Amino acid sequence: MPAVASVPKELYLSSSLKDLNKKTEVKPERISTKNYVQSALKLFKKAEESRLDRDEERAYVLYMKYVTVYNLIKKRPDFKQQQDYFHSVLGPSNIRKAVEEAERLSESLKLRYEEAEVRKKLEEKDRQEAEQLQKQKRQEAGREDGGMSAKSSLGNALDSKDKTQKINGEMSEKNETTERGAITAKELYTMMMDKNISLIIMDARRIQDYQDSHISDSLSVPEEAISPGVTTSWIEANLPDGSKDRWKTRGNVDYVVLLDWFSSTKDLQLGTTLRSLKDALFKWESKTILRSEPLVLEGGYENWLLCYPQYTTNAKVTPPPRGKNEEVSISCSTRTFDKSAK
Repeated sequence: MPAVASVPKELYLSSSLKDLNKKTEVKPERISTKNYVQSALKLFKKAEESRLDRDEERAYVLYMKYVTVYNLIKKRPDFKQQQDYFHSVLGPSNIRKAVEEAERLSESLKLRYEEAEVRKKLEEKDRQEAEQLQKQKRQEAGREDGGMSAKSSLGNALDSKDKTQKINGEMSEKNETTERGAITAKELYTMMMDKNISLIIMDARRIQDYQDSHISDSLSVPEEAISPGVTTSWIEANLPDGSKDRWKTRGNVDYVVLLDWFSSTKDLQLGTTLRSLKDALFKWESKTILRSEPLVLEGGYENWLLCYPQYTTNAKVTPPPRGKNEEVSISCSTRTFDKSAK
């Protein structure tokens, strides 16, 4: 029996399900019913081979063509006269399997085409932002009045931190360099204890890591469901059953907090798991709008285990080795949390 490929092949036949359906058309020909049956058997065999090879586009096209040819055969006069014979030749279960597989592939391809389109827009958006940033840097470098440039930069920095400061309160002089969009373990604990604040904690570690140990009342949005350019609909389709109901309420809470083992705003590079999840939730989502930009737990689950082991499902777990580019950020002390600034 042929081995089943572990990863679906890259999309190459089309850019949308609508366009792909155009490739499934079969024009009636003036050939014998026997030739039609032979064609149908070949189509089904090739469709099965493509399915095992995880070539979803080709498998979908072939299954759909098989269904079309099967329906053409059923309209033939000799089919009506010898139904049992033709059913036995075509295989009694083939048509049912072809329809089921085509429906399954249709749903998968619809999400993949949507994801590819969002990824394309994301890359274009990042390219334009990079160009704009370079343009601004060149303009600032050409200004003779350094004081005005500094003042403008300070204003922009204050604007960008506005949302974060709503939960963090006034920042002390010592902590003014804290990254935008970050939340410390103590701040998260304070929010969890405040009955006037609603939040969802999304754990983006591997599903097995989450099952071994996680923050109480958090939900699993596993690394396995996240990839660069991913959409919220794709993530939702691949969530564990226990996470789906809470996931759908993300637009009704005050804050969404993201974490992995060693999460940090300094590591939110394009293509990373947390960056892809944050972009899907806040940058590209158009249906469920979050009330505020997602926050990233500084130090990740490793730091939370050290600071608040009593608020985990199992404190006796060992974090995996750190990656080369992951910074050590272990701290339970934080800025003052001002609930009135919420």
